[in-house]
Amino acid sequence: MNAQPIVVVAGGAGYVGSVLVPRLLESGYRVRVLDSLVFGLRGLEPVLDRIEVVEEDIRSVPGSVLRGADALVNLAALSNDPTANFRPQLCWDVNAEGALRLAKLCIDEGISRYVYASSSSIYDTRDPSTAPEACREEDPIRPIGPYSSSKYEAETRILPLASERFAPVALRKGTLYGFSPRMRFDLVVNTFVRGAMRDGTISLHNGGGMWRPLLSVEDAAAAYIRCLEAPAEAIRGEAFNVVHCNESIANVAAELRAACEALGRALCVESTPSPSPVRNYCASERKAQRVLGLESAITIRESVDKMLHVLPEAGFTDFDNPWYSNIAWMERTDEEAPPS
Repeated sequence: MNAQPIVVVAGGAGYVGSVLVPRLLESGYRVRVLDSLVFGLRGLEPVLDRIEVVEEDIRSVPGSVLRGADALVNLAALSNDPTANFRPQLCWDVNAEGALRLAKLCIDEGISRYVYASSSSIYDTRDPSTAPEACREEDPIRPIGPYSSSKYEAETRILPLASERFAPVALRKGTLYGFSPRMRFDLVVNTFVRGAMRDGTISLHNGGGMWRPLLSVEDAAAAYIRCLEAPAEAIRGEAFNVVHCNESIANVAAELRAACEALGRALCVESTPSPSPVRNYCASERKAQRVLGLESAITIRESVDKMLHVLPEAGFTDFDNPWYSNIAWMERTDEEAPPS
């Protein structure tokens, strides 16, 4: 890469992008954000004078927008099951077809590195009867539902494009948690924090026995940067699980309760029936540790403590505002554009 390489971040104004973009600037990169701006630019306000912003949809953006860049990180997506189920065709068009289109534009423009935001939800079996084994990247995959199917389809079509001149890599991240300037409260840990701060109550479906791989948004940002800086031969055509821990939802609730008690807050945990279908899966992070040297650092407890302190200071107290939920915002705006 050049001395001060240019990284295009598609979907860079979203939850992850609003953490990643400042980290890229701190690491010496120049940043060009490509985003449809469904959620606006609030998450990037502190760095707007230091970045380029291009308002475009990845389904139709011209290749000229990528010209001169050294790498592309693709975060643009309908990024959870509810939004994908709400508009399954849009999910496919953005998450699979749009992601593949960006990869081909990178090849055409001579961009050598493409980091694709995949998801560990591709391992979900929807079987809540037992605690699942942690899936490895080479294990058989049969994704269920529009979201995970679109993510896996993108992987199967992008990674084989790898060549000496093009190094695509897919990061299968766990469910994210933590503070971002483009805050989301529709992720399990963050949802619990919202409940604790709003009225001191959280809902635990059927005792919280289902499992998830989890990862802080800050560690996710670090993983993207690591993929930009790793030797091309280490990441070319590869997929990596990126996970801090695998936890039952009941254990997540226990972490939140401990954090609330330490601050003198009361927390009521209500048991409610599970919605259908129940998601239940785990993922192994060993390959990313071995090949990339990735060691996620931020625990659920540390992230919860930070959110309990920072959210009021940052003015994120209107907890029912649809801006904090991808599906609520999509239902409100009903726009044919991809949230990120």
